[in-house]
Amino acid sequence: MKPRPAQPSWPKVLTDWCVIKALAQAGCPSLFDPAPELQAAFVTEVSDYVRLRALALREARAESLLITAAEATCEQIGGDAYCAAREALEHAQSAYYVAYARAQREAIGNFPFDSEQSRHLHAQLQRCETELTAHRRRAEPAVRLAQREAAEAFWKTFAACRVPDDFFADVRPDSVLAKMPYRQATWWGLFVGCLRHTMGRSNPSYCRLLAELPRLREEAARPNQILVLSAVVQEWREANAERLGLLQDVHFPVLEQRAFAKRDVVEQWFEQRAPGYRRDSAVREAAARRLYARMDCAPREDSQFYWNN
Repeated sequence: MKPRPAQPSWPKVLTDWCVIKALAQAGCPSLFDPAPELQAAFVTEVSDYVRLRALALREARAESLLITAAEATCEQIGGDAYCAAREALEHAQSAYYVAYARAQREAIGNFPFDSEQSRHLHAQLQRCETELTAHRRRAEPAVRLAQREAAEAFWKTFAACRVPDDFFADVRPDSVLAKMPYRQATWWGLFVGCLRHTMGRSNPSYCRLLAELPRLREEAARPNQILVLSAVVQEWREANAERLGLLQDVHFPVLEQRAFAKRDVVEQWFEQRAPGYRRDSAVREAAARRLYARMDCAPREDSQFYWNN
């Protein structure tokens, strides 16, 4: 059997591919001439931001909505009893953590947090957790339905426009992405439109399934495993559907085949414009510094992240 190629970072590959396609459709601005490595640095800059906004922040938002939907449903079904149980747990947690922190300060490294008071607080915390869990278990069918409906509405809205008008509103003020609309206004508008079109035809959440496939293959190949690979993949997808936006069935063999083809396109594209860019950090850093110098702004630190504040 032909060995499978090494697994790349699928979030990076797929977002790089989308940005490269958008750049090809919009054309390269004269600002990048005559240094093709500036294109590579620009694609990386945009791709990093796209991964944060279209993947990490969207998934965090979906998870928050699931928690909100669950709490609202439990409150509706459990009424005042549920609210009282939740409040009691919060008080028990607070009392336990305060006592633990006090014992930690006073012990000077010995942490003798084993007294009658600590055991009482821990037992109280366990009782409150058990009571709240019982309330939530009774509401579980309704909670699952509410979460599914909230997730479907959220991801449907996101799929309708993966790159909204305010998509780049939170870039760092002195970054390339902040200065580009002023230096190349017409081209930037065209590029964002092309990126919107490219992202609209692909689901960035597929990268999560692609990244998980090696582990799922190992799980399906375990001795005494009664599920075939397709069933293992389906089980994983259903367990993570609402959080990751993978609400529809996925034909993963074709998805994986197309993903590796995109990886080859991305690798060749970077190698043609900046040989060694994907393998050598020095090449990447030099290209990034040239790009920021061309845009008259200070290069960002590697640890700098973009956050939606």
